[in-house]
Amino acid sequence: MSKNSPEFCPECGSTNITYSDDFDEYLCRNCESMWDDDYYSDEEPLDLGACCACGKTEKVENILTINKRAPIPGTGWSCVVCGLPYDGAVTVMCDDCVVGNKEPKEVCYGYVKDKKRISYTALSEEEFNHNFQHE
Repeated sequence: MSKNSPEFCPECGSTNITYSDDFDEYLCRNCESMWDDDYYSDEEPLDLGACCACGKTEKVENILTINKRAPIPGTGWSCVVCGLPYDGAVTVMCDDCVVGNKEPKEVCYGYVKDKKRISYTALSEEEFNHNFQHE
């Protein structure tokens, strides 16, 4: 396997991956998906900015929803099932803070890709949560 060989299947998440000489591609033995070395080589590293709990920028790969209104309406999470608009607050965290169950000190201000932050305490106290009551 080359330096770009995958550690897990991008389709199903399995680690049961082998290289197929017949097809010159990788094969997932669980879901039988196939892809080549270039599948991963062109990927840009995920850059979500600083962790909203500790401030570090390494391994910040987790986007979490908060049950409060986003500081800027239309830039947060939503739900197509219960009809919520894109108004829920979002925070990003590094792997260590997620594993350590850390509380966020900041939330995203605007879209996650903008990498702007605002203090968690600046959020409105208004709840923003799913509404699964169907008539």
